[in-house]
Amino acid sequence: MKNDGGSAFPRIIENSECGIKYLSYIPGMTLRQWYKSQLASGGLSKQCLVEIYEHKDKPEEVKTVLAHFGEAIGDMADALIAEDMIAEREK
Repeated sequence: MKNDGGSAFPRIIENSECGIKYLSYIPGMTLRQWYKSQLASGGLSKQCLVEIYEHKDKPEEVKTVLAHFGEAIGDMADALIAEDMIAEREK
């Protein structure tokens, strides 16, 4: 299993049930998911949209473009997590 970088935005919230208060940990999205969302919404998405438009009459080619786009942002997110780990070790 790939390193997902841990929780990007973990939270601890206070709950109560039957008059008893307790804390709940909510991990939120992983750092890998967050990196992927940032990459997908940035400049890479523009390039992907251009390629989709160029192949709009060929559905199979559009699927291929989307598959390559998804794979590319996953690889970049993995590289960012690896870089984070190296930087953490060098501290």
